[in-house]
This record gives sequence, structure tokens and C-alpha cells, in this order.
Amino acid sequence: MLPGNRQSGVKVGSKEEATVKFDPKQGTVTATIQELATYSMFLAEALFEALAEKGVVSEQEIKDRVAALHEKTKIILRRPN
Repeated sequence: MLPGNRQSGVKVGSKEEATVKFDPKQGTVTATIQELATYSMFLAEALFEALAEKGVVSEQEIKDRVAALHEKTKIILRRPN
């Protein structure tokens, strides 16, 4: 589930509203792509930090793996204008 179980009406940006909705009867969550990407980023960062703190992997190993995956998938990541 997304953090905080936020409901519709929460401001995300200057023009967009959050649309995270949880349906307890069906057990489903509905969210925007931006919200899912943000959640995914926070989740990944938390995992990376926990693994680095425990000495399982180093920060450089994580950066190297991300760079290798980026090269392998050939996805072009662009920043919005």
C-alpha cells in the first residue's frame, strides 16, 4: 500500500491533485503514475540505504548496477522541459 494511505484532494504539484484511493472491499489501490514513481523511488532508496548500512552492498556497487541496467535496457531518461 502507498505510504500514508492518502486520499484524493492532496496537492502534488502546482496543477495536479493526488488521486491515491484505497478500496478496502476489493483491496485495491489506485494512483497516478507520478505517485507510483515517487513511492517506488522512496522504497528503492530505503532499501539501498538499509543494505549499505548493514554492509551488504556499497553505494558504489548500487550506482554501478543502476548504470549497467540503464545501459542494458537502453531506456532514454529525459527530464521534463
